[in-house]
Amino acid sequence: MGHKTHPYGFRLGIVKDWKAHWFAPTASSYRRLVLEDIALRKSIQNEYKGFSDAGIARVEIDRGAQDSVINIHSARPGILIGRDGERVKNLRAKLEAITEKRVQLNIIEIEQP
Repeated sequence: MGHKTHPYGFRLGIVKDWKAHWFAPTASSYRRLVLEDIALRKSIQNEYKGFSDAGIARVEIDRGAQDSVINIHSARPGILIGRDGERVKNLRAKLEAITEKRVQLNIIEIEQP
């Protein structure tokens, strides 16, 4: 009888990297920041719900003191950006409303999906 280990947790820090990069200054703010991360990820999913062919593979969140950087890795970034960047502007406004900070949104193309 072996112990069951989650494959992502087993590789974390060795082969794979964390999905969020930040440090909570106090123990009480940790809970708020984790819930904020979940809300950000759900908001991104809901924004692109009808665009399943965009191929969003990973969402990384980096937090600083004054701003947040969100990297969305996608196989087809043109679908996420939209015409003249309208979808990105709308998404950035929604994410800034959630975090109450300035958000830098980067859409990164996956070369070999």
